[in-house]
Amino acid sequence: PHSVILELANRLSPKSTVLDLGAGQGRNALFLAGRGHRVTALELTETGCQQMQITAEQEGLSLDACIQGDIGDASVLGQFGSYDALVCIGVFPFLDYQAVERVFAAMREKTNQRGYIAISGFMEVDPEKRKEYLAIGNYRFLPGELRERFSDMTVHFYEEVLSTGYRDHKQRYSARIVAQNLK
Repeated sequence: PHSVILELANRLSPKSTVLDLGAGQGRNALFLAGRGHRVTALELTETGCQQMQITAEQEGLSLDACIQGDIGDASVLGQFGSYDALVCIGVFPFLDYQAVERVFAAMREKTNQRGYIAISGFMEVDPEKRKEYLAIGNYRFLPGELRERFSDMTVHFYEEVLSTGYRDHKQRYSARIVAQNLK
């Protein structure tokens, strides 16, 4: 699982409800399910959902659901209830600015009181380079932006690091947060 998921997992109460936005093939969703949490995964591709279900069966795990849909689509996000934790790992580079705003609003709206938000996304330290990414619909956080966006929540974990992608092995800056809604 991603390091942010490990940070989150140590804070969750037993049998917490979790929504994984952009779950891919399920490495984080399945890890959390394996720890006894009730996990719903939202994945863009049918292939991702199928692979996740196959892996879950092979490992004797159970997901509440794997739903195929686009996290950038407000109508898709609107169909979900509230959760003890919402996670979104590595998805933001595939979203434009407006979609990111919708995802943040939905995550806040759908996080239970005392619930958590866990996010990891690429960061761009050069504001001009970031504008280039935004122009082509690839969101990148600016330094400090992710922490600022959740400054009204209790931040339990935050880091900005140079890391290596687990698929392409490219080095990129990333921002990562685990924040809790204590209101």
